[in-house]
Amino acid sequence: MPLILTPTILSVVLNLMLRMERYKTALEEEIEKTAPKICSCLNRSALSSWARCFRTSPTSGGSPLNAINLTLLSLRLAHATGKLGDNTLEQAFETIE
Repeated sequence: MPLILTPTILSVVLNLMLRMERYKTALEEEIEKTAPKICSCLNRSALSSWARCFRTSPTSGGSPLNAINLTLLSLRLAHATGKLGDNTLEQAFETIE
């Protein structure tokens, strides 16, 4: 069935097209405002999941984060007592690796 383009039909079609363009523009603006917040939330969620995984995964001396924490503490103590040298740093790097 052919469509007869009367002034009324043309007016309705043009109004629909203008309305759709306004909705599209409003949606794009909302996405631009909201996207950084969503990405930030997703990044925080991913980092927290990653950290939880390391905290709960047992290794021979506890979790890897505990090993790093203890190594950094020993470096701070060595620095405070004046015993921080190349040998101490090498041992710390080996522990962290």
